[in-house]
Amino acid sequence: MIRRQPIDWPSGTPARAIRDHEKWREAVVEADAGDTSKLTKLLHSKCVLGPEARRLLANLIERHRFVRRPEKPPLPAYLIIEARLSRQLKLFQYFRGKGETKEDAIELALHAHKRHEFDLKDDDALRYTSEQVDKMIKEADRRKLRNLVEGRRAATKRV
Repeated sequence: MIRRQPIDWPSGTPARAIRDHEKWREAVVEADAGDTSKLTKLLHSKCVLGPEARRLLANLIERHRFVRRPEKPPLPAYLIIEARLSRQLKLFQYFRGKGETKEDAIELALHAHKRHEFDLKDDDALRYTSEQVDKMIKEADRRKLRNLVEGRRAATKRV
């Protein structure tokens, strides 16, 4: 069965693409005025960047020189990864405290963490079923958390 998207018949464009373009246009207008927070959030989301929105963004970049604010230095990637693992470990400990087995607590912690990431990034976080979220969890994530839980020194697999 093919799922069809609602079409905006005057333009021949799927309605979702029009809604996504509207989000990008609003974010670019705000970035043009100096507030890049909405644009940054959209860039981190799964919102589709269509050809029209891509042109808006390219035009914005051509016209402005973006400078990082001095009060907000860049965050190193290793700190982000450590924070993610720390949160997963706390979730694991929570589920173990609830009486779950080690393997079940690992799965529940990864599932809860993935849900939390969707809540931060995506407006459509609730549209994913539990089965879909489980499929999105990578085996490498399971291995890293298992290594951390078991007290192994390396949290990543060496090649």
